[in-house]
Parts: sequence; C-alpha cells; structure tokens
Amino acid sequence: MWPKSRRQWLATINLGYNPQMRALIATLIALMLFATTTVAAGAGTEGLTTAQAQKGFRSFKPLAEQGNPLAQFNLGNMYNKGKGVPEDHAKAVHWYTKAAKQGYARAQFSLGLMYAKGEGVPENDLRAYAWSSIAAARGHAKGKNFKEIIVKLMTPAQIAEAQKLSSELWEKYVLPFQ
Repeated sequence: MWPKSRRQWLATINLGYNPQMRALIATLIALMLFATTTVAAGAGTEGLTTAQAQKGFRSFKPLAEQGNPLAQFNLGNMYNKGKGVPEDHAKAVHWYTKAAKQGYARAQFSLGLMYAKGEGVPENDLRAYAWSSIAAARGHAKGKNFKEIIVKLMTPAQIAEAQKLSSELWEKYVLPFQ
C-alpha cells in the first residue's frame, strides 16, 4: 500500500494540500532527517561530521528562505558555529534576526548574545537587553539569566531605554505571533 516510487511519494505529499501544508510537511521531514543524524552523532551539532552538517544545511536553506523560523534559527546556529558552512557571524545574525522577528524565542536569545558580544553586529547592550528580555518573557530560561547579567553592565538611563526598545520589539515581533 506504500508508494513505491519517488513520483508516487511526491504525488502523495502534494495531493490535496495547499502550499503552506506542503511546506510544513517538508519542514517536518527535513527536521526528522536532520534530527536522526544529530542524535546519532551526539547533542547539538558538535558531533556532526562535515558531510552531515552540510546535508543539514542543504535541508534547512530552502525552508529558511521560505520563512520557516526553526530552519532560520538552525541556519543561524550553523553560521555562528561554522558547522557545514564557513563561520560567518554576520550571516548568523541575519538568520537569527529573521527567526526572532517571527517570535522564535531561541533566536531572540541568540540575537541578544550576538549584540552583547559584538559578533556580526556592533556591540550594543541595549539591543542585547531588549532581545534577551523578550526571550525571557517567552519562557527562555537562559534569556532570563542573561538579562540579569547584562543589566549589571548598564546605567539606569540605559536600562530605561532598553526596556522601551524591548516593548517596541515585543509589540512588533511577538504580539502578531500569539
């Protein structure tokens, strides 16, 4: 009863589904394929061979370009750590930003870290605070811890300005996705 050829599989996937549903199905399949290599190799991307990481990159890139925030976040991580692609913090920030602006908390936290370290963007404690604050409010535990650390480096005036920026970002990039 299972489809036997590639054409039958594709016909099964495409039948009766709108483009958004097909994109979701493709995302889930890519994630399952990438997750099995990740689990087999170890936690995260640390244990992946170059070939496995490059395969993951090829799977995530089209999905990220279609606007999938998880794929965008994964590309950000790959560029940030140089897994499957040359390390490029500016490209990591690009993909983290795309995912963060869609309300993805892990990307919001990672973007805050990039601003705090000045990797791929100019160092900016206000933006680091704002993005980590949003991630913390969305339940990201490391975001909460990081926010507590970065606030110690800021003046009261900077904290007030960062809180205002955080509110603006929240209204623009979180509320629409709730």
